Amino acid sequence: MKPETRLQALSEFLKNQRSKITPQMVGLPVGTRRRTPGLRREEVAQLAGVSLTWYTWLEQGRDIKVSTSVLDSISRALQLNNDERRYLYALALEEGVKQSFIIENEKEISPALVKILQELRYCPTIVSDRRSQIVGWNQAAANVFLDFEQIIPAERNIIRLLFARKEFKSLAVNWEHFVRGYIAIFRTYYGQYVADDWYEQFIEEMEQAYP
Repeated sequence: MKPETRLQALSEFLKNQRSKITPQMVGLPVGTRRRTPGLRREEVAQLAGVSLTWYTWLEQGRDIKVSTSVLDSISRALQLNNDERRYLYALALEEGVKQSFIIENEKEISPALVKILQELRYCPTIVSDRRSQIVGWNQAAANVFLDFEQIIPAERNIIRLLFARKEFKSLAVNWEHFVRGYIAIFRTYYGQYVADDWYEQFIEEMEQAYP
């Protein structure tokens, strides 16, 4: 990811998360004359124990050095969940950005999902990860859609298959509307994991193959 793109995404993320936290949620007085929802910058800086100038620079997307301990403090101040915390680290730190996503083995399906796939034996069911990679399915899905076992894992992407395989096109009465729905879901994931270079590579490949 280009540095300017990463820093812009960091700026937007911090502003968005700050707007979600009300003073009441962190034990601060509401006060008056709040022009925008959520906390003020100085309140986030106070909660995180950092200087207002430094936090302002960070939120403005300036290219400054940050430490993991400070990011931990900001994460607590903004009440980030685990996924949001990883996303903040990926955007704020130049080192280890790719690894923070690669080490997440999302292809491992939880026992609960395996149980669901087994129980929904008569309902075609597909499980996909945040890249829209198909990581699980039941026999009903293989019978109705495709025999995914015959497709190499790298090609088992729901977005790719929607465009590439005529079997999927023939199943949808309104194929264009059908595809828009899945692309909307894909766009949501892309917005959450913009630090993952895989998305840009995949989108470029799809645009070339299916303008």
